[in-house]
This record gives sequence, C-alpha cells and structure tokens, in this order.
Amino acid sequence: MKQQVCAVRDTALDAYMRPIYAQTVIQAQRMFLDAINQRDSEMNAHPEDYNLYHLGEWNDGNAEYKPLANGPALISRGLDCIRQRDIS
Repeated sequence: MKQQVCAVRDTALDAYMRPIYAQTVIQAQRMFLDAINQRDSEMNAHPEDYNLYHLGEWNDGNAEYKPLANGPALISRGLDCIRQRDIS
C-alpha cells in the first residue's frame, strides 16, 4: 500500500522531526492539527516554530520511496492551525 510521507519541521532547531506515514496528505494534516492543539504540549506552546511538510510517497509492498521532485512541500503552518483558546 502506498502511504504519504510527511514531517514536521522545527524552525527553532532548523531540523525535521521523525516522519509521519499517512494514507493521504489530508490525514497527516489532521494529525498535525490535533498535535498542535494539544494543550500543554511543546508544539502548542510554540506553534510558530512548527510547520508540516509533504516529503514523498512510501510503498510498503516493494519498499520503494519516491521523494517529491521539487523537495519538501509545505502543507500547514503551525501558527495557522492553532485554535482560538477559550477566554473565561
């Protein structure tokens, strides 16, 4: 089965985090949205430092990895994904 390979880039560290494998880019984006909005997490505390990128495609049937031809493609910016916090 083919899976999309994505990774979060930490701009403060100037490094990509461990890759995420998902059926679709939309699924990876939803996983990132959930992670960035998890209260008391490092990503939630500093959403401006984290961005999600699409890296390529992985085929687990033949172990073939195809990176995107033009390099990593930005999917979502952490700051754009942060949900409005409840103000009480």
